[in-house]
Amino acid sequence: MKYENLFESCNIGRLKIKNRFFMAPMFPFGTMDGSGITTRQYSDYYVERARGGVGLIITGVAKADNTAEVMAPAFTCVNEPIHFLQSTGPMVERVHAFGTKIFLQIGAGWERALWPGYYQRLVAPSAGTKNMYDGVPCEEITTEEIQRIIKGFIKTAMVAKRCGFDGVEVHAVHEGYLLDQFTMEYFNKRTDQYGGSFENRYRFAVEIIQGIKAVCGNDFPVSLRYSPKHFMRGEHQGAVDGEEFTEIGRDMDEGLKAAKYLVDNGYDALNVDVGSYDAHYWSHPTVYSKDALYLPYAAAVKEVVDVPILCAGRMDDPEVASKAVADGKTDMIGLGRPLLADPYYPLKLLTGKEDEIKWCINCNVGCCGAKTTQIAHIGCAVNARCGYESEQRLAPNVYDKKMSIVGAGPGGMEAAIEAAKRGFEVTLYERSGKIGGNLTAASKADFKYRDEKLVKYYDTMLKKTGVNVKLNTEFTANTLSSEPCDILIIAAGASVIVPNIKGSETNKFLSATEVLATPELAGNEIVIIGGGQVGVETGIWQAQKGKKVSIVEMMPDLQANAAGHVQHHALELIRYLGINALTSTKVTEITKEGVVVEKADGSTECIKADTVLYSVGFKANNALYESLVRCGTEIYNIGDSENVSNVLSAVHAAYNLVNRL
Repeated sequence: MKYENLFESCNIGRLKIKNRFFMAPMFPFGTMDGSGITTRQYSDYYVERARGGVGLIITGVAKADNTAEVMAPAFTCVNEPIHFLQSTGPMVERVHAFGTKIFLQIGAGWERALWPGYYQRLVAPSAGTKNMYDGVPCEEITTEEIQRIIKGFIKTAMVAKRCGFDGVEVHAVHEGYLLDQFTMEYFNKRTDQYGGSFENRYRFAVEIIQGIKAVCGNDFPVSLRYSPKHFMRGEHQGAVDGEEFTEIGRDMDEGLKAAKYLVDNGYDALNVDVGSYDAHYWSHPTVYSKDALYLPYAAAVKEVVDVPILCAGRMDDPEVASKAVADGKTDMIGLGRPLLADPYYPLKLLTGKEDEIKWCINCNVGCCGAKTTQIAHIGCAVNARCGYESEQRLAPNVYDKKMSIVGAGPGGMEAAIEAAKRGFEVTLYERSGKIGGNLTAASKADFKYRDEKLVKYYDTMLKKTGVNVKLNTEFTANTLSSEPCDILIIAAGASVIVPNIKGSETNKFLSATEVLATPELAGNEIVIIGGGQVGVETGIWQAQKGKKVSIVEMMPDLQANAAGHVQHHALELIRYLGINALTSTKVTEITKEGVVVEKADGSTECIKADTVLYSVGFKANNALYESLVRCGTEIYNIGDSENVSNVLSAVHAAYNLVNRL
């Protein structure tokens, strides 16, 4: 069997796990009720991943205490243990039905990382620490409050064991959360038993494991989410891969020493990553991150401890994962967002259906972007069912109906495949010679190769579901007359907006998407007009190729609509790569030498360039829909041709529409 070693059993303590895959912990926003008690959504979300074949699930974090750092609402079982048992026990039973083990992750607190609006009180190891997002000062936590949190960990572990959980994970000496803050000299200035010496700084984490083991027994496994390195250049300043810098957080020397110390005091496994909220693109990998980014650090930790090492961080390439296990660099392979995109990844790999895996594209839009932060619900750009597993099941089509879909971008392809699964006879029309829409052009950047993998998935599923794909075919009113259908879906996408700038008639004035599709069109000195997602990604891609790049943006911020850690990663890369980024600046003229820009203070500058790219936005291709809306056929307009947005909007609109037809 291919990748056989990924399906060998392994152990954490005496607990046997059926394969090497674990679901990395991610907080499932929106699946608990107002009091923090789990709901059917919460249960179905995890059971779906168990059904998909993962060996171990580590849940999103439950708070050990909500009286020191106060959140509203907070997911915690210490206040209502009976309700937690009643609501969560059946879920554990259903997870176990698939042979999957499950750990409850328990956390001390978020501290300076909490978003405004989610907290009523913030605490920190020492006074002077401020919230990262709104600058509100944190109160110094008292010794009594620390000990109350430790008791909360112990009580929560007891409840979890009673509930049937196979173990717990402590959150976390990782990412700069509250428990981790105590270990860091930069933030911990205490003079009591929880500050000062190495042993005192790690005392909080040690007393937690000792307390849990004393009550739950040595055979009840306890994992620790652990970061051996923080990648902090300063507060709110992160380092990028390959950069030389002075670490103000935990460096690898202390990271390895602490790993051994924590294991010696009782932790049964280490779930290893790197990063901090000052470099949170390490902790939450972005499209710019490399694959297997935690693996070298996990391997280093494995050299100094004798317990299993768990490692996630873009480990979903099965070749990479299999080799990592074979080489002894990690014991288990973590899948976080890949299991949001496709809960059945392990099962498809096991049964030889690798080509049917729906790939995570690391866009961070559904899991970490607006879907989570604005409406507070877990989601995934390429999987509309994520977080709504019981509500979004496709019902068979009881009618013999034909469906025509115009446009083979992500929205059109998603609609076609899901409609075919329901039993519709589907024809997909695409005026170009290939499927994929804007995903195809975007995938040309080296770090966007996952877009191409998603397009290949769609190509596979279009064939396997029997969709009739007509390429190089322009759909018109005549097409509708000659090839009638019962339902018509327009997913015609969007067109690039061409800015009206003096001198733009020059042949070196190109759209960023043209250069993405045909990289050889770009010269060596490039000015990009527009600092949104496409402009910034194109600029970073070209700078990584050694080109001299400037990005000019009229608004005050680059990539303003991206998730915070994606924007932060982009800005740190722009700094590191030496990209000339000009905000609150507009291009007034294109000349033979380059571009003339006007800054906020009214001053002007000429930037030398042999290529000028524009990326100022897109406009909806809605003309076809408008011409056919009164044609007498049931018709719908979805994706960018209805409202220019992103992959999430197109895929979700397609699925939600087809699911209810």
